[in-house]
Amino acid sequence: MYLNQLGWNESQVSGPPRFAFDTSKRFHFLDEIHELNQPEALYPYLSSGNFVVILATNQTGDLLEPLRNRCQYVFEFDRYSQDELHGMCSNLFSIQGFPNLPGEIVSFVVERSGGIPRILRNLVLRFSVLFRSGERITVGNLERISQEILNLDRNGLGPHERMYIEFLKSAGGSASLSLIASGTGLTESTIRRIVEPGLIHRGILSISSRGRSLVPL
Repeated sequence: MYLNQLGWNESQVSGPPRFAFDTSKRFHFLDEIHELNQPEALYPYLSSGNFVVILATNQTGDLLEPLRNRCQYVFEFDRYSQDELHGMCSNLFSIQGFPNLPGEIVSFVVERSGGIPRILRNLVLRFSVLFRSGERITVGNLERISQEILNLDRNGLGPHERMYIEFLKSAGGSASLSLIASGTGLTESTIRRIVEPGLIHRGILSISSRGRSLVPL
């Protein structure tokens, strides 16, 4: 049976959020819920007991306590294991026409991705384009391509991530989102969607209602 036949309503919250809560449907999935500007609009539906609402986010520190308190169950998903990431990387390269790559190549790409599937996929796509252009598939070439062409450091951090970290260091290790956006020239949307998820996943950054903070080493 399809989800829409069950009355399933899938929404992705984006900024500014433009979605309507369809009361004719019982099941609702709201992604990127931390970007919802006025979560108060959800409170009556969450408290009514008439709907099944799943809220998804990778930035729990941005959620207001009244919203968190209305969630009956809270689940935190584990990160992908190294074996899962290696399998994912190998499959992605196979789809691009490069099956059975040496393990050291796969390990290099997984390491540079920081264990983040979205970044892993982007790296595989970029490397595959270069391989088709005649680049030899070696770890040395991947290292050179990463630094010279993709502008990634040895930790897999790009220019935006490095600029973000340097700004926080200059601000004493902690700052608000608006201050970071002003100081780096990045939009708040870019920071939330592109920069911060990878830093959080790597354990470099923590987010709370008080702001963004570098995690002490």
